[in-house]
Amino acid sequence: MHTLKKLQLFYPLQNILITQKFGENQVPIYKTWGLLGHNGLDCVRGKGFNISGSNVRASHDGEVTYAGADFLSGYGVVIRTLEQFLDIDGNPQYFKSIYWHLDPKILVRVGQKVKIGDIVGWADSTGRVTSAHLHFGLKPIVSGESMWTWDNVFQANGYNGAVDPEPYFFGISAYDHLVNPKKIEVVVEPEKIIEEKLEVIKKQISILEQLVALWIRLKNLLRL
Repeated sequence: MHTLKKLQLFYPLQNILITQKFGENQVPIYKTWGLLGHNGLDCVRGKGFNISGSNVRASHDGEVTYAGADFLSGYGVVIRTLEQFLDIDGNPQYFKSIYWHLDPKILVRVGQKVKIGDIVGWADSTGRVTSAHLHFGLKPIVSGESMWTWDNVFQANGYNGAVDPEPYFFGISAYDHLVNPKKIEVVVEPEKIIEEKLEVIKKQISILEQLVALWIRLKNLLRL
């Protein structure tokens, strides 16, 4: 029986502290960029740790599809998964993780295969930012017309195809996994997903039937 794993991400920073969550701060500048709100996680290191120069590590296994500069986001890296995983709704997707505002000396190159915990660069303040931090993003993607072309699945969702990464993390940094590997694998059988969705639909139908029966009873009472 074919099974798929749910995507599991490791924090790209050790002692991570999230300072701005996905969808927060619906400020005018985001509207200028065509966004409904923040389309990723802004991260620093916890109290007592300096973010500048901190190692930024790959949150999952994959292939580097971008390593360079962007006018707004500064220097960054994009890593694509090499296999499909289930999203939070149980749908199979390829994913790409995004790491922005890095030091210009990026440590990986396009086409390079990386593993969880590999250092891709160092945190910095490149791009249009007010202070040093790491912007981490996640986007479900689908293969385009050629092997090297990938499109965002939810490009028109108001966040340029990005989704909230937090549900995919489970509290372990990529560094901690590197020094003490833990086999964490969430496998979901497609048949089970269908069964669960059918159960939800059955409950909704049951509620609807009860409401219809109640409405009929009320209607009959009003006729008395």
